[in-house]
Amino acid sequence: MTKLYLKIFLYFWALCGLILFSGLVYDSTHNRTPLSIFSSEKKTVSPAMKLSDDLLSTVAAHDMESLCIAMRMSPDRVTQHIFLIDENNEDLLARPIPQSLVPMVSMLGEDMRTAQMGLNVGRMVTLTDGTQLKAITHIQDESSVFFKVYFLNAVPWFISGLLLSAIACYLFARKLSSDVSKLKKATRSIASGNLSTRISPQFRSRNNEFSDLARDFDHMVERLEIAMLQQKRLIKDVSHELRSPLARLQVALELAFQRSKGTVDKELTNIKNATESLEEIITQILSMPVTERDTFEMSDTIDLGGLLTDLVSNCQTDANNKSVQIVQKYCCEEILVQTRSNILTSVFENILRNAVRYTYEGSKIFVKLECVHNGKCAAVTITDQGPGVPDGDLEKIFQPFYRSDSARSRDKGGYGLGLAIAERTVRLHRGQIIAANASDGGLSVQVILPMTQIEEPEDIPQESPTFVVGHA
Repeated sequence: MTKLYLKIFLYFWALCGLILFSGLVYDSTHNRTPLSIFSSEKKTVSPAMKLSDDLLSTVAAHDMESLCIAMRMSPDRVTQHIFLIDENNEDLLARPIPQSLVPMVSMLGEDMRTAQMGLNVGRMVTLTDGTQLKAITHIQDESSVFFKVYFLNAVPWFISGLLLSAIACYLFARKLSSDVSKLKKATRSIASGNLSTRISPQFRSRNNEFSDLARDFDHMVERLEIAMLQQKRLIKDVSHELRSPLARLQVALELAFQRSKGTVDKELTNIKNATESLEEIITQILSMPVTERDTFEMSDTIDLGGLLTDLVSNCQTDANNKSVQIVQKYCCEEILVQTRSNILTSVFENILRNAVRYTYEGSKIFVKLECVHNGKCAAVTITDQGPGVPDGDLEKIFQPFYRSDSARSRDKGGYGLGLAIAERTVRLHRGQIIAANASDGGLSVQVILPMTQIEEPEDIPQESPTFVVGHA
């Protein structure tokens, strides 16, 4: 049950209950008869006066025999406020007459057919068989009359009304909130990058505002998906077209080096560095997928421990230049994962080289390999001792071309594509990549991948798992 569902249900049910209770109060405080519209009886009356009027109209519709039966069948909470006295001044239920009513019993007769003493009212009533009775109300507290005679008498009607209104409100709230929930789930799916989400088929059998909204929503997402796809294709096409003139530029640059004879080597070296940077950008752009549904068959198996050892060895020179020590801790001798070719190499190389690039001089980098999810998955955690990343940017660092101003300044290199490619590659392996700031400073990046099993590997749960971000 969602919060919206509960609010709609409670609001409408409380409104129905208030309407029912208001109707009960109105009925208990007004004299209403079929001819009330033509008389002055349509006015507010006290519970005592209403009880007297109801007693008079009810008794007059019976004969002596049926009236005695009705009185015996009535509950005590009602009959204790009613006394019907016969011609012998005896109560029909053979009850003793209260002392407060004795004067009124003596007063009522042919000469005085109506009498009132305080809240109590007495009247002479002629039954359908001609018998005359003295109908007297016995009231000491008006609120007691309202509660015992009218409210409790209407409780079954009130409860049945509440139950019926609860069923109606439940169905209405469920219907309304289910439509809103579908839109909410679709919106979250779009926000997570799944632009293939469509909801109009779920509203196909309806013809209301929600079905119109669903069609408009799908149309919007379709246009957005096309625009995003065209943008990615445009970037790739432009990058691909740049490769030919870039190749010619590199050839011309080599010829210039040969012919310059050292006169302009410094300028040519700057040009060469710029062309190499441009080539690296184009290569990384072309590595990005065009659609979010790209997939590939994983036909190879690699040992993560051996892969990490080789990468650490390759990065050792850069680490030594900054006096950085790379500490390795592997919980198992051999951890195998499925992949294709050496595609995972770029994932861990990007993360490890980022750690070397941004960690402080003379600090340490920790590379930890362990088994998680009951031995079904492998987790690689690489933690540096650099400035870290602002908490609000932790998820954004996996977006293409995103750079954090505080930690990813231009003078340290990079184009904001390495982690984006790594995130996409890990997702294609049915894994997960998470970034968090270490407790004592620095950035910790964890990659979780399914380990090779006899059965088809299971997908990694995508609920933001927590892991210890600190030193191994």
